[in-house]
Amino acid sequence: MSTLHVENLKGLSSGANANKIIIPSGQTFDASNGLTTPSGHVLQIKWNQNTAWTTTTSTSGIDALTCSITPSATTSNVLVILHVNGIRINGLTQYGKLDLYRDSTLIKHIHDLAGYQTTHTHYATDIPSTFYDTSISTTSSVTYKLTVAISNSSADFGFNNYGTGNNRTTSSITLMEIAG
Repeated sequence: MSTLHVENLKGLSSGANANKIIIPSGQTFDASNGLTTPSGHVLQIKWNQNTAWTTTTSTSGIDALTCSITPSATTSNVLVILHVNGIRINGLTQYGKLDLYRDSTLIKHIHDLAGYQTTHTHYATDIPSTFYDTSISTTSSVTYKLTVAISNSSADFGFNNYGTGNNRTTSSITLMEIAG
C-alpha cells in the first residue's frame, strides 16, 4: 500500500468543477483515524422515546426518559432536545416537577406544573425544552435523563396520557453532539 503525503489539497480554480476536490463514484473517503470537524457542526445524534402512559406518586422523582451519548472529543458540547406530551396531574394544588440530569447532576429544572382540579388536570400535549450542555469535557459515555416527581405522594403526575389505547402520545429525548 502506498502513502501519499501532502500538506494541502486544492481543486482547480476554473472549469466545470472549479474549487472542488472530487472523490470518484464507487470510492469512499475514510476518516476513521481522525477528522477535524469545524466548530458548530453536528457530529452524531442519539434519540430515545417513551410511548407508555408513565405516572408516579414519587416526591423524589423517577426516570421518565433516558438517552446516552459518547462524545468523540472533550471539547464537544451536547444539545439536548426534550418533548414531553400528554401531561396529567391528579390532585388539587399539587405540583408536578420536570428536571433534566446529566448522569447524577441536575443541570436544568424544566418546569413546575400545578394541578387546579381534584382529578385529572390535563395540560398541553407538548412541553418542549432544550438545553445546550457546554460542560461535559469527556469522551466517556454520558447519560441524560428527564425525571418526573409530584409535590405530594397522595397525588400522581404523569405523561403520555392523551387519549386511550393506541392514541397515546409519544415523549422523546434527542441528543446532538456538537463540535466545539
